[in-house]
Amino acid sequence: MRERRGYGKANLLGVKSDDHDITRLQRNLKDRFLIEESILQFTDDEIHQVIDFFKTRVWDGVQAATSSFEVSGEEGHSNLLRQCIARRRMHWLSKILRTRFLELLRRRRSKLPPLDYSDNEDCTFQPGMFVFVNEWPKNDPRKIAYTGIATISSISKNKWNRNVFELSLSDGKFIESVPEAVVTIPTHDDFKDAPKRTHSNWMKWKKQADLPRMRLKVLKGFDTIQWDPSFVWNILAGLGSGSSEMQTTILQSMRWELSEELLFLLMKNKRLSHPFDEKIWCPISVSLITKCLHLIADFLLMGRDKKILCEAFMGLARDAANTMKDIINESENASLVGNLAFVDKSNEQNAAYVIAESVDVNKLALEDYLNKPQPLDLDWYLVHQVILAVHPLASLIDWGSSAGTGNPLYSIHKTSTNVGLEDSSYLNFYTLKDEEWHPLLCD
Repeated sequence: MRERRGYGKANLLGVKSDDHDITRLQRNLKDRFLIEESILQFTDDEIHQVIDFFKTRVWDGVQAATSSFEVSGEEGHSNLLRQCIARRRMHWLSKILRTRFLELLRRRRSKLPPLDYSDNEDCTFQPGMFVFVNEWPKNDPRKIAYTGIATISSISKNKWNRNVFELSLSDGKFIESVPEAVVTIPTHDDFKDAPKRTHSNWMKWKKQADLPRMRLKVLKGFDTIQWDPSFVWNILAGLGSGSSEMQTTILQSMRWELSEELLFLLMKNKRLSHPFDEKIWCPISVSLITKCLHLIADFLLMGRDKKILCEAFMGLARDAANTMKDIINESENASLVGNLAFVDKSNEQNAAYVIAESVDVNKLALEDYLNKPQPLDLDWYLVHQVILAVHPLASLIDWGSSAGTGNPLYSIHKTSTNVGLEDSSYLNFYTLKDEEWHPLLCD
């Protein structure tokens, strides 16, 4: 059954449309995993067809649409926005296609063609190559001139230092001393009178002979579709100050687009579980994850100093922790405790609950808490809803070291200190796991 993206039966049951950012993101993440699963089964021929389609049928139009800033009206702005997103998604698709393509080459232990490999249509004749003979020998009454398909058996030089071939025919006969001038590269039409077996063998040979050219074409196609880091700057500048609303819309949409890519990486590498799931993350955490994703998106789209980015990360974590402390420690803030609540939609009541202070995780129904407030587990919230929300996102970045001190610019222990976590013993196990993580984003 098709799930409509703005209306339909599912919406009557509480499913929101694509106008709701998080709902759209969660739906698109499922699509991205399905797309990757499909691409990772492609053959090199299929990858070549996709990249060729992108280059010849899609890329020029998208590039032209995102290079012209003379747009007006709601329809023109909407089209520009769609094309900007399309440009980014083509880049994302090309990365997965490149990964699959290189994997196929490694499996076959094939070498990549050199960058200076000629991809023109010129071809050097070689033994084993199929050729089309045009009436040879000529003017020899002793022999009947042959026109048709042959295979080069050997190549030698005549007295004028020009190539002459010995050719073998499909019936086992040979033609000697055939000059290069009377042979050409065959086409499909040249095989209309040849045996089917000969045509089949030529197709296999042609595919192998064209492999270096095809591989280079695919690799160049990846480079063509690659994302331009200056793209957002150029398009915002091109729109001008008179289109500030459109600038804001494009930047915000691109933030969400990159947020999808970042969450896809984190989920694929099992670093962040079920982002935005109300049963796992409270509203404050959802807001924190969203803000951190947008920070990294801005870093990738617009460029930003890593030290400033790290300080912004710490600031967001600290603000979320302080909000939690205020709600938990101040009894008059009981009405705000819903910001710490989780929702289990597996039952009909969509029961909301909070985590009370206990040796074991103790789920306390929100309604019961409001009727009779109990101490909530602040340390649990700081660990599971702040630190373990921020840290997987931070693991995307290769932070490097602080200038002068040589200390890591970012670490999970710095985050725990920053949010005021007094007992960080739980994080010892997590740190061991963290040491195996490598940055998922390259500079």
